[in-house]
Amino acid sequence: MKLITLNTWQGRIVRNFAPFFQEQQADILCLQELHSSTQPVTNWLDTFHLLETIQEASALENQYFSPTFSYDVMGVEVAFGNGILSKYPFNNQQTLFTHGQYEKLAAKNDDIHNTRNALIVQVHSPSGDVTIVNTHAHWDKNPNGSELSLQRLEKLTKVLENIQGPMIVAGDFNLNRETEAIQSFKKALKLTDLTERSGITNTLNNLVTSYKVACDYIFINDSINAKNLQLSEALLSDHKALILDFDIKR
Repeated sequence: MKLITLNTWQGRIVRNFAPFFQEQQADILCLQELHSSTQPVTNWLDTFHLLETIQEASALENQYFSPTFSYDVMGVEVAFGNGILSKYPFNNQQTLFTHGQYEKLAAKNDDIHNTRNALIVQVHSPSGDVTIVNTHAHWDKNPNGSELSLQRLEKLTKVLENIQGPMIVAGDFNLNRETEAIQSFKKALKLTDLTERSGITNTLNNLVTSYKVACDYIFINDSINAKNLQLSEALLSDHKALILDFDIKR
């Protein structure tokens, strides 16, 4: 199976998304900084209709989207958050807010910038059930993070400790791998960091940002067989997409 994780950068380069996801033919997508709306917003291409654009391009029937906030844009309600798309149905799904809660705003408000959630679903595939976790973690200007980075990742850890069976955790963690938060998270859940194992040292796209840090991760437990992990060079965002080919161990 193929899983892709990407911070979409709120759809700033939306014109490149459809060709990329049509070509990839992924089975599962973990998407962060995602907009969704019931209809496109006039003069904004598909920036605010991004989830729907990606779902149509990828032809993935099953969707779980969980917003952190929503607001009105030219008479259209636009929601912002994280999403999972899947070729296969979900047995169950839940959202954990690692900080804050969903709010409907009169206008976009930077004060809720660090409202964060994690999506946890169980995908029912022909090879077996697998838990997929998609998160966009606490942001701090310094990729070494802070005490808040650690506290909010610990909140996710406590929930995931109760999950049995194959599990993949993906997303933008906004932290480098040497931080206490990442190391504690990995150790507590007995996860393998595929980004590190693959020798990836920067997951940001330096065509649009000068920062260099491997802040996007795919973690697996020992019930997943990772066949290949690659970093896409496609210009989609200020982040690059991570593409994992994997099997579920029987």
